[in-house]
Amino acid sequence: MLRRWLWLLAVPLSAQAQTKMVAIVAAARDSSPIADAEVMLMDSHRGTTTNWMGEARIDGVSAGTHRVRIRKLGFAAIDVQLMFTGDSMAPVFLLSANALSLDTVRVMAPSVRENLREFDDRRRLGIGHFLTQSELAHDANREFALVAASRFAGVQAKTDVGGKWHLVSTRSSCGAGSSFTDLPAPKSAGGGGATRSRGGQDTQEEQKATMSSSCGGNSCPIKLFLDGLELQPDDFDVVHTWDLAGVEYYSGAQMPPQYRVHGSACGVLLMWSR
Repeated sequence: MLRRWLWLLAVPLSAQAQTKMVAIVAAARDSSPIADAEVMLMDSHRGTTTNWMGEARIDGVSAGTHRVRIRKLGFAAIDVQLMFTGDSMAPVFLLSANALSLDTVRVMAPSVRENLREFDDRRRLGIGHFLTQSELAHDANREFALVAASRFAGVQAKTDVGGKWHLVSTRSSCGAGSSFTDLPAPKSAGGGGATRSRGGQDTQEEQKATMSSSCGGNSCPIKLFLDGLELQPDDFDVVHTWDLAGVEYYSGAQMPPQYRVHGSACGVLLMWSR
C-alpha cells in the first residue's frame, strides 16, 4: 500500500490532469456518421479528422475549458467551449447541412456572377492581386487566413489570445489614415508544436508569424470586406475558403476609391462569396 501511494506522488500533476477526447460527429438530420470532419482545439492549435465511423480522437488534453471547433464542407460549423475533466470524455456533435437559399429579389438576374462584377472588371484591368474560385478550390479546407497569407505578399496571419485569426500587413505604413490595434502574440501550442490543417500543410511559421512593420511593435491590420460590406475584426471567423468565389488584395495607390476608408492605410482585402 505504501508503495502505491509513493508511486502516485511521483506522477507529475500535469500527467494526472489530462483527458482523452473521443468525439463523435454525425449529421443532425439522420444521425449518420460524418467522415473527414475537422475537429480542432482552437486554443492549443491541435486537431484531427473523423474516421469512417465519425470518430475523432485527441489525447492529452489539459483539464479545464477549451474552445472546440467542428467543420465539414457542406455543413454549418460548430464552435463551442467545453469543460474537460476526468480521464476521458465522448462528446457528440450534430452538424446541420448548409441550406441552399435563392435570392428572391434577383431571380431574373442575367448572370450568377453578378456579385463578382467589380471583381471581374478590376481583374481584367490588372489592378491589384487576385485569387479566383478555381485557385481557392485547391485550398478549400485550409483556414482562409493562412491561404491569404501564403498567396498575397506582405500579408501575415496572426491569432490573438482568444485564438481568432487576424490579417496584418508587413509592408504598409501605419500613418494617420490607419487605426491599428496591437494584437497579442498567439499562444504556444503546448511546447511549440506547429498547428496543422486538414491537409497537414500549415507550418508553425505560417501560423505564428512574427510581426514586423513600420508601425514599430504594433500590428497593422488589413481592412476586410465581404461582398462589399466591411467586416469587424471579430467577425473574420465567419469567412471560410470554400465559401468564396473571389478575393482581391490592395495596398497603396491602387486601392479602389470606395474602399479607402478610415484605417485602410495598412491594406484592403475584398472577399466575394459564391
